[in-house]
Amino acid sequence: MTDKSFEITIGFQKNALDGRWYPIVDAMFLTKFGNWIKLPMLFDTGATPIILRPDHGNSFTPAGTRGLDTPGDETSRQVPTATGKMKVFDVEGDYTLYLDKLPPNPLYQGLLGRAPFSAFGFGFWERDHKLYVTLKP
Repeated sequence: MTDKSFEITIGFQKNALDGRWYPIVDAMFLTKFGNWIKLPMLFDTGATPIILRPDHGNSFTPAGTRGLDTPGDETSRQVPTATGKMKVFDVEGDYTLYLDKLPPNPLYQGLLGRAPFSAFGFGFWERDHKLYVTLKP
């Protein structure tokens, strides 16, 4: 039997428009104005950076541009970046936020790649539509 001894369970959310299930994680971001905002993020194990929709860019301190590799692109594209503090699973850190267009989806405002997750352990059970998280990997 599989051991699912994780402290946090995140159920996937079903998108009514396409019928697909998505692992959505709420992340808190500290804006340059000093207030925290909560944004639903798509947990993306295939990505490394944290990507937010460009309309959130004015809430953070600009940090120039950086190359971003995305599926289908033959080379990196330069996209605007910002710096910001993020808190997820009650663990806080400073991160570079990439501001790039994402496919429209009402469930999430950005992609949460692996960049902030070195302190966590994860398990996926796709059939159960659940993401399991441990703070003690």
